[in-house]
Amino acid sequence: MRWLFILTQGPQSAHLKTALSLMRAALDAKERIDAVYLTGEAASLASGHYVLGSPEMQLEEKLYRLSVEGEFPILACGRAVRALGIPVDHLSKGMILSGYADLARALEECDEVVEL
Repeated sequence: MRWLFILTQGPQSAHLKTALSLMRAALDAKERIDAVYLTGEAASLASGHYVLGSPEMQLEEKLYRLSVEGEFPILACGRAVRALGIPVDHLSKGMILSGYADLARALEECDEVVEL
């Protein structure tokens, strides 16, 4: 099974924790995550300057570690990044500036889509 995760909710949303749990379960089941696409408020995770209050809440770092383990890219929607005022040179490690063409390709190649 090949998964694509499209994240739209901001880091303060409980949906993001759910998405991370689903990613972990997919990797534990030896399934493949093709990509994670950050758009809307979720694109704020692409900023290297976004920090939540406590270390266990650092969702960007957890997402990055999952991407390294599962060998999948984290694609940050360029339009959403610009709309949030995030300078491109301030993207977090592992984040790839992306667009709709990359999303369309990922949608075509995956078996399942999770959008949260």
